Amino acid sequence: MQTQQVRLAICILARNEAKNIGKTLTHLAEQSLFADRSYAIEVHVVANGCTDNTALEAADRGKTFAARNAILNVHDIRQGGKSRAWNLAVHELLRAMNLSSSWMRISNSLTVAS
Repeated sequence: MQTQQVRLAICILARNEAKNIGKTLTHLAEQSLFADRSYAIEVHVVANGCTDNTALEAADRGKTFAARNAILNVHDIRQGGKSRAWNLAVHELLRAMNLSSSWMRISNSLTVAS
């Protein structure tokens, strides 16, 4: 009997973080959680009205997550606003995945320890 994977979504809200998003995603992908086959993980980066290359920098990490059996999705919202990014992450993406918001952590800050 095969055990069903636990579905997990990680949402990162980012605005003009082209300089930081790549390092943040690389560090995230290195976490041991991604090696645990009992999880089916989707990472969603919501680029929130960016005027830099945040979305492109994030998308460049797709292969990193694929190698760790995770899916990276980058959503580029042209019209900015924290509430738009939040609504997309919570109300659309998680609902589309049929995930409950009862166990949810959404980050809108990018802090990476060097």
